[in-house]
Amino acid sequence: MTCRTSILAAVLSLSLTACTVWAADTNEDNRITKVQERLETARSILAQTTNSTEKATWQDRVSLIEKELENVHRIVLLDQQEQASSTKRRQSPEHALREAISLIDTDVVNAEKEAKSLRGKIRSLKSARAELDKRNKQSDSKADTEDDSKQRAQREIKIQNLDAEILAAVYQREAAELQIRVARDAESIEAICATNTLNPRATLHLIFQKRQEVADSVKACGEYTRLTEGLEASRAQTADILNFSDQKFKHLDEDIASLRDGYKDSKKVRVSSDAREANQDYQLYLRTAMDVAESEKDLMEDRLKLLKVQIEALGRSISISEQGSALVEAQTAFLLHDLNVLKWSYFWMILIPITCIVVLCILFKLISRFLLPLCYHKDSLFLSRRMGRYILFMLITVVVVTFFLEDLRAIATVLGIVGAAIVIALQDLCSSFAGWFMIVASGKIKVGDRVEIDGKRGDVIDLQLMRITLVEINNWLGADEPTGRVVIIPNSFIFKSSVFNYAHVHPFIWDKADITVTYETPVKATYELLLRILTEETRNEFEEAARGEDNMEKQYGMKHAISGPRIDTIIGDNGVCFRLFYATHYKFICATRNKIMARILAEFEKDTDMQFAYPTRRQIQSVVPMPAPVIR
Repeated sequence: MTCRTSILAAVLSLSLTACTVWAADTNEDNRITKVQERLETARSILAQTTNSTEKATWQDRVSLIEKELENVHRIVLLDQQEQASSTKRRQSPEHALREAISLIDTDVVNAEKEAKSLRGKIRSLKSARAELDKRNKQSDSKADTEDDSKQRAQREIKIQNLDAEILAAVYQREAAELQIRVARDAESIEAICATNTLNPRATLHLIFQKRQEVADSVKACGEYTRLTEGLEASRAQTADILNFSDQKFKHLDEDIASLRDGYKDSKKVRVSSDAREANQDYQLYLRTAMDVAESEKDLMEDRLKLLKVQIEALGRSISISEQGSALVEAQTAFLLHDLNVLKWSYFWMILIPITCIVVLCILFKLISRFLLPLCYHKDSLFLSRRMGRYILFMLITVVVVTFFLEDLRAIATVLGIVGAAIVIALQDLCSSFAGWFMIVASGKIKVGDRVEIDGKRGDVIDLQLMRITLVEINNWLGADEPTGRVVIIPNSFIFKSSVFNYAHVHPFIWDKADITVTYETPVKATYELLLRILTEETRNEFEEAARGEDNMEKQYGMKHAISGPRIDTIIGDNGVCFRLFYATHYKFICATRNKIMARILAEFEKDTDMQFAYPTRRQIQSVVPMPAPVIR
């Protein structure tokens, strides 16, 4: 009794407080404060109440006060937006941006808690839905009784309601996450405004940075616009579903009555034994449809509420998205204003260095044209004018550096431009220097190697910064011997030409020689003789080449497979040609060939059946027949 009396007294005091608030406080801020006090009082009374009926009553009262508080917040926010819109034309872009930021609620603690709670709710709802779906699948495998059919229909309706509830929770979670996103965007924009320098010195770097910021802001504005359009489309679609569901709910009673009458009639009708099974199927269909309709009617009201919750959540998301869009639009206008100011400031600033450069160029022309010819003549005049151009270039560089270098990034930019200009002006010199660096760093060409570059073959005797020096090999001699000439090649060849190195990794290469014998010479014996000579005369070379191939495998992971000499047989015009392939040191190509040829000549002299072939001509005489006598 005492508890009820205290609750009644609290209700009276709460009502009196409400009347006093509405009568005395017309200011919306005061109203928010009073409503919050009422909400705290109602929550405390709800916590003290033990009676279930009174507790349900106070629970509804707390919900109403919370909704009232939300409406008051929305009214205050709309008033602030209306006031901001009315003064937008009279504000500067910076003031408009700050005003837009002030309209955003940057307190994301409650939104984060709400999003976290909704994630847990979504997980539990999905688990419940999965359980119902599992039970439905299990019931499909059992006999279909009337109770099973009704329970299955109820489960299906519950699943649909769970889907609607899950979607409502998802929309609410997305609204909370969108509020967090807009709040964080507002915080970041506010931080940018706080660090914005008043009247900064215009530089190219700052202008490009501001242009990028404008592009990012426009992109963000487009994202908010597309998001708002998508949310509005979802809200319209959900509203259509709500409308259809509401109409369906209104017609469910008629549908249930019609199905019930049909079911009763099917029970009364007497059918033959042939049509009994069809009548039973029809009764089962009517019973199932009636169960589904009754279950759907029982749960349709909850679904309608959930659809309304979805629409409210989508409306909240649209409102938040519009706030974010307005915020980003204000930021874009502010950034564009700053960009235009910077451009004009930069335009007036570069007039000074441009004027200085023009004056320097005019002075150089006048001095070069009139003053220098009075002091210098011919070669001295040419050199003095060149020196004057160098000095002019240095002075222009000093002017550019003085007016355009503001920080380390600008210095790096100018140095990059100057470096690019140097590379373009002295591209051959720079290319040769870069080529030397590549040659030395790669280690593919060294002093003493025999190389072939653009058809020029020689041994490397010097490797300098700008050029490589070779002792020429072959050329008009027709043999791998030095000609005595020195070839100088710029190091830029490494980027333009193919380079053949005879000595990379190991100094052994393949060489060949052709031996042609007559058709009368025994081919098999000649082949065996030549192969034996090659094997004996090049045994040491192949052993050393095999060790070099081991180095090749260590460095590149593969071998050239130089295992032994090889002979190819070709049928030629004058005889049988044996093509001898053998390995030799690149410096002893001629020596190895001479050694093999001398051995072959000696062996051929011992055997008279083996003869070298050479071009010959054979004349075959034939008897020309006399013409037959003509018989008349």
